[in-house]
Amino acid sequence: MKILITVSFDGTNYNGYQLQGEKPTVALMLNRAAETTFGFPCNVTGCSRTDSGVHALAQVAHFDTESRIPPDKFAYALNAGLPADIRILYSGEAEGFHARFDVMKKHYRYNIQHSAHASAFT
Repeated sequence: MKILITVSFDGTNYNGYQLQGEKPTVALMLNRAAETTFGFPCNVTGCSRTDSGVHALAQVAHFDTESRIPPDKFAYALNAGLPADIRILYSGEAEGFHARFDVMKKHYRYNIQHSAHASAFT
């Protein structure tokens, strides 16, 4: 069964999304949470990479599993094993879907602070 997930993360503590050996990345945390949840290795494929420190409000990813967990419950199961700065917002079945090749649109927003003093919010 192929599962689609929507992931939200604060990338401050990560070296981007894509796997980079044992460096902390979002994909590494997702794969570890999935392996802990299912009991076997799992490769979570994201729709795109991000740079170190970049955040995502809703990044799409997918993975294949033989687990009997209902598709809509994967978000709950994975969130239990993820750090608080990575959250699964949605999970569902997505046969035939590939997060990287079937995505139709991406939206990026860059916030650049250009002032003498930092904002309390950034």
